[in-house]
Amino acid sequence: ALAVVRAGITGTATSCAQDQRARFSTPAALAEDEGGNLYVADMGDHRVLRFESESASGAAGTIVAGSGCKNSGTSLAVLNAPAGLWVSPTQEVYVAEYGNHRVTRWALGATEGVLVAGTAQRAGSALWDLNSPR
Repeated sequence: ALAVVRAGITGTATSCAQDQRARFSTPAALAEDEGGNLYVADMGDHRVLRFESESASGAAGTIVAGSGCKNSGTSLAVLNAPAGLWVSPTQEVYVAEYGNHRVTRWALGATEGVLVAGTAQRAGSALWDLNSPR
């Protein structure tokens, strides 16, 4: 079997420098859009990165959800442990946030997400609550 590296390089992201956008802390989910761009939910760095379809191994990704730089929290401008994702045909990114017990939608170029499901900061069993979605 042949393996092809589409994103990432050896090592763990340890700083906020641009070259660290080619490294992951805890990659938890992958998705691909209709154009062949690869999206990676980096749970440990609280961000989602997009790698262009023609990018080479080691190329820096673009942050498309979350603020990056290991920032987490409950505001809609940041993510908390993104564990799952889906990309729509219009490149909207839906992120299941394990740490915030919610799903957010990030439009292309957005600086914050929109709450789609769950109630941030609280896991629960009510019909409107989520518990650590993936």
